[in-house]
Amino acid sequence: MEQAPKFVRAEKWLMAHYPALSRRQAQEALLGRLVLKDGTPLKKGDRVAEQADLDVRALETHLERLAQGNAKIVLDVLYEDSDLVVVDKPAGMHGHPLSLWEDETVTHWALHRYPETRLALRTKIQPCLTPHRLDVGTTGILLVSKTQENYALWRRRFALHEVSKKYLAWCWGEPRETEFAIALGIGHDPADASRMLPETAGKLRTPVLPASTQVSVLATRGDRFLCRATTQTGVTHQVRVHLAAAGYPLLGDSLYDPHFTDRQDRPPWAQLRASEIQHKNFCLQSPSERFITLF
Repeated sequence: MEQAPKFVRAEKWLMAHYPALSRRQAQEALLGRLVLKDGTPLKKGDRVAEQADLDVRALETHLERLAQGNAKIVLDVLYEDSDLVVVDKPAGMHGHPLSLWEDETVTHWALHRYPETRLALRTKIQPCLTPHRLDVGTTGILLVSKTQENYALWRRRFALHEVSKKYLAWCWGEPRETEFAIALGIGHDPADASRMLPETAGKLRTPVLPASTQVSVLATRGDRFLCRATTQTGVTHQVRVHLAAAGYPLLGDSLYDPHFTDRQDRPPWAQLRASEIQHKNFCLQSPSERFITLF
């Protein structure tokens, strides 16, 4: 007896055939009418046979265009060898594409500059080229792997907390001490997926990850100060969450500064710069004179 075909949602079919696509990107492909069945665009939630032969020519064309990278992006290179390049990421630019329509990221810069990285775009092992993350508004040091092996190597180093990262941050307030440590677990806000919260905030979405930040005050400017924040844990939004929890939200941080709308000085991004990264004998600093003298 012939076995009945198994049906799945169209976005699940896409993710099975294009493992590098996130669920969001698969849904965007459907909303963008890039996938057809018998000449009709599939919609989110439509069900298709697992072995269905769908028309993905429009999606293939779009992915191929993305894989060519973006020749218009110009970035400052801080370091480069055969496997790795380190760039100075500007504010407002993502490290890797979150949306299927996004093509102005550090990843797209690398895809154009280093054609050998293009095969990595659709692999499940390496859906992006940046083994660590910076918030879209954060400037400074960002690693870009040229090979899957280098990507896996740095991902492992970050996962094992072997990498020390230093940030410069402009904060509101008058610090009570010139040196202090913040050790607070961080988890997702159950009411807002874009926010992280310290464990002291109450009920968080699990898991709550341990995180510690060492803070050194470098200069004070009236109602604000410049500090260096050193981390090895690398939890999402860690420096911003920890400093806000200590009563020193970052200038320009609309997400974590409870008084942001009342401030006269509201920079467009949280004032945070990745200034140094170190792993054993590998140590790199970014030029930060302009950031230090912003205020």
